[in-house]
Amino acid sequence: MKNLISKSMLVLTALAFTGCSSKASSSYKSQEPSSSSVHLSSSINEEKKVYIYVNGETLVLLLAENTSAEALYGILSTRDIDVDMNDYGGFEKVGDLGMNLVTNDEYISTVPGDVILYQGRNLVIYYGKNSYNFTRLGRIEKNDQAYLKNILGPGEVKIRLSSVKN
Repeated sequence: MKNLISKSMLVLTALAFTGCSSKASSSYKSQEPSSSSVHLSSSINEEKKVYIYVNGETLVLLLAENTSAEALYGILSTRDIDVDMNDYGGFEKVGDLGMNLVTNDEYISTVPGDVILYQGRNLVIYYGKNSYNFTRLGRIEKNDQAYLKNILGPGEVKIRLSSVKN
C-alpha cells in the first residue's frame, strides 16, 4: 500500500510539472512564420486589437499580453495617436509616440509584422528581421514582408493608431 501511494504521488507530481511547463512558453496565434523557429515569450490577447491606418489601408495589430500593450490600449481607448514614421536600417519603420510607456524589455528576434516599443517612446513596425532588447507590443495579423513593405512605402509615412475600426 505504501509503495502504491508513493508511485501515485510521483505520477501526480510529474503531471503537475507537465501542466505548468505547457503554460510557461506561449506564442502568437496569428500567422506564425513557418520557416522560422523564433521563440516568442509574450502571448497575444486575441480580444484586444489596435487598428493601424496607413496609406489608405487598415492593419490589425493583435496586442501582446504585457503592461506596455495594456498602457497603449488604455490611451487608445480615450484617443487616437498619430505617429510620423521613417525607415531605419532597411527592415523597419520607426516613429516617436510623443509619450513614454512602461517598458517590458526582453531579448527578441523580430519577424515581419512585429510591433515593438523601443526606449519607452518609439513605435517600431518591422517588415524585416532584427534582434535586440525591446518591448513587444504585438503582431500585425497580415504579416507578410512584401505586403507590409508595400503598405508602409518608402521614406516617411504617417500612421494613426486607434482602438476603433473605421
